[in-house]
Amino acid sequence: MIGLAYLSISKRSKKLETAIALGCLMLTQSAYAAQENQDNIKEFKLDTITVEAKRPDWESKLSPGTVTVIKPETFSGEQKNLPEMLKQVPGIFVREVNGKGQYTTVSVRGSTAAQVGVFVDGVLTNLGGDAAVDISAIPVKNVERIEVYRGYIPVRFGGTYMGGVINIVTKKPEKADVSAEIGISSYGGRNYGLEFTSPLSTGSLLFGLNREQSGGDFKYTNFAAESYGKEGTRYRKYNDFKNTDTIIKWQDDNWIIKGSYKKVDRHLPNNLWPEGSIANAYDPGAQTDLADINLAEGKRQTIDSKELLVSRRAQAGNLEWGWSLNYLDQDKNYRVEKIKNPYFYYWSTPLRAWSAYDSTRWGGKLDGSYKLDDNNLIEFLASYSKEKMDVDGSNLATANSNYDSFRNYYEQELFNIQLQDTVTLDKEGTWQLTPNIRYNRSEILGKSQRDKTSGHSWVQKEETQTNGKTTWQLAVKKDFNENFSLRATGGTYYRLLNLYEIAGDGAGILPPPKDKNASGTAYPLPEEGKQFDLSGLWQNKWFGSEASSLTLTYFWRDSDNMLQLSRRGYDYWCYFNDNKGKVYGLEMQNNYSWKKFDLNIYATYTKSKLQRQDSAYADYGSEYTQGYKDIWATYQPEWQTGLRLTNKPSDKFDIYAELKYRDEMFTNAIKDKRGGHYAYESGAPISALTTFDLGVKFKPTKDWQITVGCNDVFDAASDLKIRYRDYSDKNISVNPEYPLAGRTFFVNARYDF
Repeated sequence: MIGLAYLSISKRSKKLETAIALGCLMLTQSAYAAQENQDNIKEFKLDTITVEAKRPDWESKLSPGTVTVIKPETFSGEQKNLPEMLKQVPGIFVREVNGKGQYTTVSVRGSTAAQVGVFVDGVLTNLGGDAAVDISAIPVKNVERIEVYRGYIPVRFGGTYMGGVINIVTKKPEKADVSAEIGISSYGGRNYGLEFTSPLSTGSLLFGLNREQSGGDFKYTNFAAESYGKEGTRYRKYNDFKNTDTIIKWQDDNWIIKGSYKKVDRHLPNNLWPEGSIANAYDPGAQTDLADINLAEGKRQTIDSKELLVSRRAQAGNLEWGWSLNYLDQDKNYRVEKIKNPYFYYWSTPLRAWSAYDSTRWGGKLDGSYKLDDNNLIEFLASYSKEKMDVDGSNLATANSNYDSFRNYYEQELFNIQLQDTVTLDKEGTWQLTPNIRYNRSEILGKSQRDKTSGHSWVQKEETQTNGKTTWQLAVKKDFNENFSLRATGGTYYRLLNLYEIAGDGAGILPPPKDKNASGTAYPLPEEGKQFDLSGLWQNKWFGSEASSLTLTYFWRDSDNMLQLSRRGYDYWCYFNDNKGKVYGLEMQNNYSWKKFDLNIYATYTKSKLQRQDSAYADYGSEYTQGYKDIWATYQPEWQTGLRLTNKPSDKFDIYAELKYRDEMFTNAIKDKRGGHYAYESGAPISALTTFDLGVKFKPTKDWQITVGCNDVFDAASDLKIRYRDYSDKNISVNPEYPLAGRTFFVNARYDF
C-alpha cells in the first residue's frame, strides 16, 4: 500500500578523505507499496525513473495493509546494507546496538525487536535461540526486492508478529549475465561481489559470491574524559568484521531450489559504559579503547549458516497452491582472545571463556489460493518447523554445583495455520473486505545434562511449555477513483516466546518460582496486543511532475504481557510479564518524479506510553510491586524524517543527496520519581542526529558504473552526546554505549560483462 523511497549510505576509506565536495541534487527512485502474489513477479520490470507510475498488477496483491517495497538495485554502487535501506521506510527504526556494521536490530511502529518477523524467500529467519534477528548479517547483493509489512500481515507469513514482517526476495535471473563489483571505504572498508546468471534446462541459474569487511578503527572523542579535564582522543578497537556470503539458486515457472552459505567473523567492541551502567562511563569507561581494562578483551564471534530451500508451485483450475521444505544449520561460536587473570573466580562460570551454539531447523509449509468466483478469493497456509540447539562451552562439563542445572539442549516446535478471504463487495471492484483468522502454537523444551538443581528446588532437569492461541485480522479497502483510496486494518497479535524466555539458561536466568515457597514454576506468558491503522493514498502530477504520490497513515497499538528480565534472587534473574503500553503515530511518504529529478520525502511520528510493574517479589506482598509506573520508551525517537533528491543531468551521471533527521531518544527506561528535569535526565537521552550524504554515479559506458560518495558530510555522528549527572550531581557529557563513526568516504566500481 505505501509507495516509498530509499536512502543511500555507504562506507568510505581513509585514503579518500581528500575528495568530494559535490554540489547538490540527488536521485531516488521510489519503491512501491501495495500487495502481491509472488508468482507474478517475473512479469514485472521496474521503470528506473518514475517514482509513481501506474502500479503493476502483482503489487496490488501483496497485502491489503501497509507495505513498502525496496529495490536494492536502485542503490547500486552505494555500498548500502540492509539496515541502511530500512532506515528509509516510514514506521521503521533501526538500532545499531553495537555500532555500525555490528549487531543491529529493527523495530516497527514502536515495537520491540523481538516482535518483528524477518523472512528470506518466505522462510522465517528468527531462531528460538536468539532474542532478535541481527539484520546486519543478512546480505542484499543478490536480492530482487525487500518487502516491509506494517500492521496487517498477509496469510503467506506464518506467525503473528506484533510489530511487522520484513520479507527479502532473492533475484530470479532472466538472461545470461556476469557482473563484478569492488569498492573501498573509510576505516579499512572493502567489498567485493561477483554475480553470474544463465539459462539452465527449463529455468535459470543464479550464482552470487560477496564479501564485505571493515577495520572499524575510527577516531572519536571520549566526552566523559573531557568532562573531567582529561585527554579524550580515542581510536575504536575490536570493531572489525568480515561478512562473506554465497548463493546458488535455480528456478523455473514451478520449482525453486536454493542453497546459501553465510559467514560472519567479527570482534565484539567494548562498551563505553562498563557493565552496562552509564555511571561507569568515566571510571573506568574513559579508559575503554585506550587500554585493555576488562577481564575479557578481544571477544571474537563467528557465525556460520548453511540453508537449503526446495519449493514447488502448481495450478489446478481455480486452485493455485504450493509446498516448500527448508533446512538451516547455524554454528555460533565465541571465544575470548585475551584473558586477564585466568585463575580469577570470574572464569569458573560456564561459557565465559568460550561457547558454541549449534542450531538446526527443519521446516515446511503448504499454501495456496482458491478462486470461488470473480468476487471471492480464499487463501490458506499451514506451516511447521522444529528447531534443535546444542550448547557447549568452557567449564560446562566440569561446572561446580552452582551451575549443575545449566541448560545444554533445547527444542522448539512451531505450528501455524491461517485462512484469509478477500471479498469484493461491489460490481465496480472498488470495495474490498479481507478477514483473516490464524492459530499459532509453540512447544519448547530446555534440558540440563545433570540431575541436580543448584539449590533452586523448583528448577527441573527438563523444562517444557506449550502455548497457543487464535488471533484475527480484518482489512477494508475503498478505491474512490484512480487518484485516491482509503484503507483500514485492525486485529489481534500474539508473540510466542523464545527458548531462554521459557526455559532460561539454568544458571543466571531461571524460570520464575510460583511463590515464595518455590512450590512450582510460573512460566511467563506470550506477549499479546491489538492494532489499528488507517491510510490515505493520493496519486497525481503535483508541481509539474510526471508522477507524484502522497501516503498518510495513522497507526495505534496496545500491547500487554510484555517481558521484562528482572533480578529475582541473589544469584539469578527471571522473565516476567511486567510491561505494557500504548503506541500511536503517523507515517508519511511523499514522492515526486520530474524529467531529470526525483524527490522522496518520508517522516514518522511515534508517541509511546509505557508502564512497568515489579512482580519479582509480588508473592511477598503488594508493597513490593507498587503497581504500574510510567517508564521511558528506550531507543524509540518520537520523530524521524528524511529526504532523498536525485538529479540525472545526462545519461552518464546521477547525482544524489540525502538528508536524515532522528529525534533525541532515551537510553534508560526508569523515570526518577522526583519528576521534572530529574525524570528527564534519568532517561539518559541521547542527542538528536541530522546527517547529510552526497554521491555521484558515473557511467562512462553502458557496462561500467563508478560511484563516489561521502556519508555524514558534516561529521554529525561524531558529536552524539548524552547529558548525565554524576555521583556529585555534576552535569557532564558522555558518549553513547557504542559510538558511531562520523564522516566517511567510499568509492565503488561495477562492470557488467
